Amino acid sequence: MGAFDFVTEELGSALDYKRKRRKPAPRLWFAGIDPGKKGFVSIVDLTDRPSVILSEPMAVLDSGKGPNYDLPGMWRLIQRLQAESVVGVVLEQQHAYPGQGVTSVFGLGYAYGMLSAMLTAAEVPFEIVHSSRWKKEMKIKGQGDDPKARKKDGKRRSISTCQGLYPDVDLRPTARARTPSNDKAESLLLATYAGRHLVWN
Repeated sequence: MGAFDFVTEELGSALDYKRKRRKPAPRLWFAGIDPGKKGFVSIVDLTDRPSVILSEPMAVLDSGKGPNYDLPGMWRLIQRLQAESVVGVVLEQQHAYPGQGVTSVFGLGYAYGMLSAMLTAAEVPFEIVHSSRWKKEMKIKGQGDDPKARKKDGKRRSISTCQGLYPDVDLRPTARARTPSNDKAESLLLATYAGRHLVWN
């Protein structure tokens, strides 16, 4: 082996060593949680091209009244966020609406409180955001003077916007469903909002 070959080999080994030590680019995974009984927990990857990692329905029990949530199931969902090293989570803020039943309000508040506690216990970074705030910034707030028409328009906008961002995702809540789920779409949009509009340490 000549001197030139020896130097070339040593230089190549040094470069290989540096390449091995180079840290991979961080994954920009974010999550959104809609805590309703028909809500979803979703993770999206915004590292390069936006893509869906998972979108799972809220853990609820099959029957019964009141706060009918599956706490071990909810905890497993939160642990999944922890295991995937999600950068940040947006939990949609909940409050009572006019005409909403007492049982419904109590159940939703119960789930909202439990999810907040579980995220804190799992040390997953999260922020609570009111629906009017994130929907305005994501440009999906319903239009119209009539509350029912405005709500319907908002659902339509959520689904169409989500389909535009993630054209490959199936927005049906189950394989047997025929129509896309507004709740599933909004959990994905919440996750997208987390990555686009919030700053995480």
